[in-house]
Amino acid sequence: METPLLVGAKRDPAGTYSLYVHAPATGPRALVLNTDKSVPLASIFLAAPPELRDAPWPHIQDYQKSIADKEVVRAAMTRSAVSEPEDLFTIQLSPQGKGAVVALAWGDQSWSLPIEPGS
Repeated sequence: METPLLVGAKRDPAGTYSLYVHAPATGPRALVLNTDKSVPLASIFLAAPPELRDAPWPHIQDYQKSIADKEVVRAAMTRSAVSEPEDLFTIQLSPQGKGAVVALAWGDQSWSLPIEPGS
């Protein structure tokens, strides 16, 4: 990002981030922005094709121990009703006012939060 944003009303400074979704067994989902840039795919998938070995992938183990201290924003998302279940995990950005609403949907669940320009 080249400019600050408000992610779910939480200020996020300009920068480059990895994106995670905190999905506890119960309770709301949260969108998480983290300054850690990820790990090479080959470090978590030994059979990665040569052209993808160095591709960036999120941490999949020990998030709390390895990169939780690099979180910038953790914003709770709002659950929404779905008209039809989504077979594939879907990320949608819909314009709203000066910003957008990011919506994540999979199966019979949909979660969203607003993103707006910050100052």
